Amino acid sequence: MLRVLSAVFLTLVLQSASAETLLVSAKPGEFLANPIGNSAEIVKISTSFRLTTFDGSAAWPPAAYVGFFQGANRNESFQFLIIRNGGNAPFLTVGYRVIEEGKEKSATSLASIPLDASATVDLYFNKGIVTIRYGNQTPITVKTRLTKATPYISVSSGSAQYKMLP
Repeated sequence: MLRVLSAVFLTLVLQSASAETLLVSAKPGEFLANPIGNSAEIVKISTSFRLTTFDGSAAWPPAAYVGFFQGANRNESFQFLIIRNGGNAPFLTVGYRVIEEGKEKSATSLASIPLDASATVDLYFNKGIVTIRYGNQTPITVKTRLTKATPYISVSSGSAQYKMLP
């Protein structure tokens, strides 16, 4: 039994040691996006991410995003995000949105979390359907117009830290 527990512990240590941490920053009123993989018909992202600085402006509140886009820009995309709405809100809103033709088609709030909290999420894209696993919530499926997806992370008006999970 001790050998089994030791093997499980070692596996967890090796997995956590292999997790990549990414830092992304954008000036107030700016938005910066970085692809983190190749475009494919099936894509998975697992991450724990948080906002580390807040440099909000009236035009772009501080937010950190993880999601999928299709094409040369993000006019067709799915975004899971944490955002500080309303200027100096004492909490972050966790949610997701679908962007079509460069405009927000739908947006859904899932939770409010403290300003220093992380959001851990698994996103799975398969043939236009995104499955979201966030916290202890029941998995959510969202239909998009995407046929292929490029995974990406982004931030607006602040800095975010992403711990990419296996």
